[in-house]
Amino acid sequence: MEELAAHTLYRINKHILIGFFKYKRSELHITAKCIFIPIDFLFHANTFTILQHLILSKLKQNQQVYARLCNIEAIDKKTATAFLVAHHLLGYANAAYCYGLYFEQELLAVASFSKGRKMNRLAAKKRSFELVRFACKTGVGISGGLSKCLNAFIKDKQPGDVMTYIDKQFYDGSGFTKIGFTLHSETLPQHFWVDSHYKRQFVKLNSPIEMNNGIYQCANLGNIKLVLSC
Repeated sequence: MEELAAHTLYRINKHILIGFFKYKRSELHITAKCIFIPIDFLFHANTFTILQHLILSKLKQNQQVYARLCNIEAIDKKTATAFLVAHHLLGYANAAYCYGLYFEQELLAVASFSKGRKMNRLAAKKRSFELVRFACKTGVGISGGLSKCLNAFIKDKQPGDVMTYIDKQFYDGSGFTKIGFTLHSETLPQHFWVDSHYKRQFVKLNSPIEMNNGIYQCANLGNIKLVLSC
């Protein structure tokens, strides 16, 4: 299959480029930060709106709220699911613990965490937990919001460490490293099929499929795995 770099690159300012691509994003020698947006994301109303505000956040045009003015609470799965489906590009993923940040009684951010897992890198009684999702309400940025959620979780569960995965298409993880996360590893790109309705199905690379009716194969850029030692 033809490998295609970004269909079009748009320069937002001297620091940020936005690239739209359909197949596999080739390695581009770009000095500015670039957000690579898969074209199929543009055909879903929810993700399209989130992408608009993702771009605005890069331009620092979102409404800003300070975490110190917010209250943090443990929230139930139903509340977290509804929020993440509405405000996270990848929607909800299964999690064991969820926290919400409220400003004037409005839910503005959600962080979700996995159950603890035993890891050889930790002491026998310590467990590693995954930060599965973190999202702010579309159009809102919360200064210190991620740290406040992490601190509350660490106080409650006393983890040995907290790890998370960052999607390289949209983010370089710099905000996480500023609060103490360190690079653990990087994963290979994930491959998937996109059907005629722009719905994705993850498959093994080179799996046989009829390439017709608008179906095509695509790949993301992989993830960055980061770990916060507690």
